[in-house]
Amino acid sequence: DLHSFPTRRSSDLRLFLESLINSGEKNIKLDSDIILDDDEASEYENGIYITSDDIVIDGNGHTIDARGKARIFRIASPVTIKNITLINGYCEDDGGAIYGWNSLNLINVQFSGNHSDDSGGAVGNREDLNIRDCLFENNSSKEYGGALLSTFDSDLNIDNCEFKNNHSQSKGGAIHNINKMTLTNSILKNNTSPIGGAINSISTEAEITDTQFSENHSEGRGCDFYQESGDIKFKNVSF
Repeated sequence: DLHSFPTRRSSDLRLFLESLINSGEKNIKLDSDIILDDDEASEYENGIYITSDDIVIDGNGHTIDARGKARIFRIASPVTIKNITLINGYCEDDGGAIYGWNSLNLINVQFSGNHSDDSGGAVGNREDLNIRDCLFENNSSKEYGGALLSTFDSDLNIDNCEFKNNHSQSKGGAIHNINKMTLTNSILKNNTSPIGGAINSISTEAEITDTQFSENHSEGRGCDFYQESGDIKFKNVSF
């Protein structure tokens, strides 16, 4: 079943979204933007907590704006998020907009202006992470992965995505990956980091195909891509 909801005050929407997510509803469709209220910041500091399996959140073209006050989602179960814009998420820990430790599918999601004081400016995930038709722009972290941190048991699969103007203060201006990574048909442009201007990888196996790197910058090693360990294969890649 598809459950959507009408326009309400932002605080009502966020509470209603949280209650739907954890009520057993499997398909949730937004009918309005959500903007974090000042008085919600402390309650939602770590994001809406998702524990129900196999939920699909369809943003229906709408935006969730955390206004630099909180993370947006904290995910402990398999979830698909699609057709949504997530902006201005913030967390002291990994994952400025989303942090998860289960399989996560992102489809047609735009991430902009998210920040982590640790790693994964927009997204941090510890299990399989599948990303398709997404945009990561102007996200940042103080540690690893200005836009994206994929670590531990996470196989990272990215297709038809764009990463631009993301910044990390340590490694991986756009992406920091620890495990198997497949990157296809994507663009990484104007990302910056001291090591791995666009991507820093500590990977058992990395494969990059039909992808364009341009204007990425590193003060140290790997303006576009730095592979700390493991094997990497390039096919039809431009730098």
